[in-house]
Formats: sequence, C-alpha cells, structure tokens
Amino acid sequence: MKIIFLDIDGVLNSDLWYRSQQAEVRKSNVLELHLDPRAIQLLNKVILETGAKVVLSSTWRKHYLLETIQSIFESMGFIGEIISKTPDLVRLDENFIRGNEILKWCKDNELLLNCKYYQYTEYVILDDKNDVLFWHKNNFIQLDRYSGITPTKASEAIKLLGRVPKVG
Repeated sequence: MKIIFLDIDGVLNSDLWYRSQQAEVRKSNVLELHLDPRAIQLLNKVILETGAKVVLSSTWRKHYLLETIQSIFESMGFIGEIISKTPDLVRLDENFIRGNEILKWCKDNELLLNCKYYQYTEYVILDDKNDVLFWHKNNFIQLDRYSGITPTKASEAIKLLGRVPKVG
C-alpha cells in the first residue's frame, strides 16, 4: 500500500495563498477556508496517478476527528481517502519529532503495509518542516511554507511513489 504522510499547514495552504485571501479568511475558524483549492487538486493528482492513501501527520490530527477532516477535504474537492493518523508522541516526550511518529505508525501497521516497517518504501512524506528521521531521507519531500505544494513537488511525489499501471 502506498502512503502519503501528509502535513496540512505549509502544504495545502501557504503564505502566498493566505496573502491572496481576505483578512477575515485568514482569521476564520472555518477549516475549509484554510485549504487552498489548487493545493487540493495537486494532492488529488498524486493520489490519482499513484493510488496512494493518506495518513495525517499534521497537527490537525490532534484537534479533529479523521471523519471531520475527510469531510472538510471532500468539500474542497478532495477525492482521496484518509485512512489513519500518526500517533502523538510529542505529547509524551518533547524530544520526539514527527519522524518518530511516522516510524511508530509504520511499526504499528506492518499488517496493513504487508511487510516489516524497515522494509517499507512505498511512501512519501509531504511536509514544510524537516523534522523527519535520517531513515526517511529518500521518501521526504520538503515543501516551502511560502508556496506549499507545487506542480513540481507533486510530480516528484508521483515519481517517488510510482504510477499505478493502467489497465486495458
């Protein structure tokens, strides 16, 4: 199974996008208003071309149910499936980083991945922060918070995950 470990802030919204929005949008508590529709479409492209599922690694996972986030994403045109979220290890120990949470998720989900966590390579981490483990270096795409996901970074994710073979 191909997985996108997804951060939201700095990936599906960006400084550049926020600057184009009205002040009331930037201050709004309506979550849909904090997602750039262009970024959602780029994420959709990655999902369509690779067949990947999403695991949330964003701090949003700490405040909202997965079903709520799935619904919010869908209201913005998202076509994928959010299947899980990474554990919140930072709450237990401030020395943990997001990479530790991704590693723990992989260890806990070996049956789903159909391999040992240390053999798993069919994933990409999309994040604007580089708080991943050295072990993740070949699967990490760091995005610029200023621009969020771009067509170039989406293509990089597709290449890394590999395309789904076309049938027929």
